[in-house]
Amino acid sequence: MKKEAILYENWIKPWWLKCTACHNYCQIPEWATWICWIRLNDNWKLYLLTWWKALWINIDPIDKKPLFNMIPGWEAFSFGTAGCNFHCLFCQNWQMSQIKQVKNEIQKREDNFLYVSDLENLWTTLLPTEIIEICKDRKIESIAYTYNEPTVFVEYA
Repeated sequence: MKKEAILYENWIKPWWLKCTACHNYCQIPEWATWICWIRLNDNWKLYLLTWWKALWINIDPIDKKPLFNMIPGWEAFSFGTAGCNFHCLFCQNWQMSQIKQVKNEIQKREDNFLYVSDLENLWTTLLPTEIIEICKDRKIESIAYTYNEPTVFVEYA
């Protein structure tokens, strides 16, 4: 399913869009993505490449989250997708958060990075209603969007 992003505007240059989802305000030419690699300018509309697509799902103790002493002992349904707008060198989830777009399919791919073109075989379609049902069935009282920077996926989160 293709989902149009909500945080963007037309740019001065013809066929370019300005993404307003994060602090980078990327200027994206037609048929391209930019810093986070998950928002595509397709025919002068910005689409999410990760809409309803979870790359990692886990049930974690909420104590692992950066929430000091908040509901200790509870579990959190944690999920995340590909892409990030930070590209931190110390990222513990870099294989999924720092995906790259393959500019040339012929290039050598021995760098252990995950590429946008590889994702179709790796992620799981996960609707928001399914997340809620899983949490109800397992009596999980919190949901955490995690593993990468949330502004790149604000429409889903």
